[in-house]
Amino acid sequence: MPLDALQQAHLAYPQFSHLAQHLQQHWLNPIQGCYRFHFDETTLDLWFGDVAENLPQLGDYMNSKIDAWFLDGFAPSKNPDMWNEQLYQQIFRFTKLQGTFATFTAASAVRKRLRKMQALILRNAKALVKNGNVFLVKKRMKN
Repeated sequence: MPLDALQQAHLAYPQFSHLAQHLQQHWLNPIQGCYRFHFDETTLDLWFGDVAENLPQLGDYMNSKIDAWFLDGFAPSKNPDMWNEQLYQQIFRFTKLQGTFATFTAASAVRKRLRKMQALILRNAKALVKNGNVFLVKKRMKN
């Protein structure tokens, strides 16, 4: 995402302007891989590229350490290679108990698979975004 597009997206959320400015000051035009940003007590890792190639790079060290995910990979019908069993298993393994997972896709196949993993479907969080819906899930027990 070019810097000007990032700045435009941030205009929709003025309550986060101090965080947005920090991110914008350190923004690179990502090509592939992980970009890490530090905000006081929070670390933000933005991964760009194929999730099937990126997730294994996390390694065992990250088991049960990730607080939140946001996956932007289109619906399973448009990107079936991404939404596979291995994706769900790895996300579940890396996510802390009570960690969250969000995506714009609310496809029934995604909801069913998350329920099978004992994830708690929190809500269709339309109020969290200006355009569209976000599907929000919380990890509630070990798989």
